[in-house]
Amino acid sequence: MPRNYASLSNCYKPLPFHLAQSQQASTTTTTINSKKSKRDRASHELRVLRLELGITSATGSALVELGHTKVLCQVIGPTTTSTTTVNMEEGTLECQVQYVPNVGYPITSLVGAAASGLALSSETQQHAQQPTSGRINTQIGGVEKELANQVLSSLAAAVPLKAYPKNVIQLQLTILQDDGSVMSACTIAASLALVNASIEVYDIVTSATVAVMKDEDTTQPKLLADPTYSELEQADAVVTLSLLANWKEVTLWNQSGRLSSTLANEAISLCRDGCRSMHKFMRNALLDFEEPGGQKMTTDVKE
Repeated sequence: MPRNYASLSNCYKPLPFHLAQSQQASTTTTTINSKKSKRDRASHELRVLRLELGITSATGSALVELGHTKVLCQVIGPTTTSTTTVNMEEGTLECQVQYVPNVGYPITSLVGAAASGLALSSETQQHAQQPTSGRINTQIGGVEKELANQVLSSLAAAVPLKAYPKNVIQLQLTILQDDGSVMSACTIAASLALVNASIEVYDIVTSATVAVMKDEDTTQPKLLADPTYSELEQADAVVTLSLLANWKEVTLWNQSGRLSSTLANEAISLCRDGCRSMHKFMRNALLDFEEPGGQKMTTDVKE
């Protein structure tokens, strides 16, 4: 049976690996200036978005491209199981998140310690501690586990698990590249994949991320919707919101960094606006999707 094939946009970004001794000073200056490069879109504007459904042979699947952040989600199940760890009265929703080895995780965060040693003497650099594969894997594993827990928290209120007793629904998320707002991209991909798998849901779950940082010109706090990874590195605080748009119910609110009550409310309001905008794009993607054979997919959304 034929199926849809998705084509990824170019996500190649040259990353520093070994820097020659003679280029250390110029490279350090370039790195600092690049981090301070101005945003090429409005503060409330989302990056280029691409949503595709049914691209693998899994029960359901979805690909989300949010700028250079790219996430693939596959749904396995529902599958019947008799293990004692599964709730017999209602189904179980499981989630696994994995970065593509070597390319998915933002490697600049892992080599930051090495880059910070460029101004040191050659003798000091030789004794500087370099990130080992074991430490890197431990760091990435912790991030993957935290993302999986957040995705589950976002989707738990949307899936009527009592409709799937003794069944397990597995979400397998693969992060092809992380350039910021990856938690929101994972939630969007998982929600679309569930619907593509014909899993009953009360509503599709949408998500948005907002970064709060100081304006370079006025030094006043400013809000940035859908921040990139470099913007997140410079942010004083980050707010992520997941929402059942039709029900107007927040399923996840995550904040890192301190914010005044006024700024927190403004960030949440901008997140809500982003969620509502994303909900329209997600709904259109579901309505426009055609099953193999040319038939429109029917969305089973419980009222």
